[in-house]
Amino acid sequence: MKWAVVSPFFSQDDVDNCRWLNNYFSEDEHTFQLIAPRQPLPKWHDKKATVTTISEWKIYWKQAKEALDTEADGLLTVFPQLTAATDFWSTAIEKLKSTVNG
Repeated sequence: MKWAVVSPFFSQDDVDNCRWLNNYFSEDEHTFQLIAPRQPLPKWHDKKATVTTISEWKIYWKQAKEALDTEADGLLTVFPQLTAATDFWSTAIEKLKSTVNG
């Protein structure tokens, strides 16, 4: 099964060398495509703000959409914001398909 893994702490510049649980799985059963944000996000524990800012949400929305546009069989999200964003996109896309189809 092919998985898209969506995480804010993956680096776009070095996504092929990011470490995650994929290092512990045999590629015979599962493959993982790591989806990094296109822009760096502040480390959650180092942030001054206690909530996700609008500019951070924009990055999460784009990252979630990119993950859904892959040919992965499933998605794994690491942060709640990414879970919310991927759920929004998948619901919106499904509703759009049903509107167009019928």
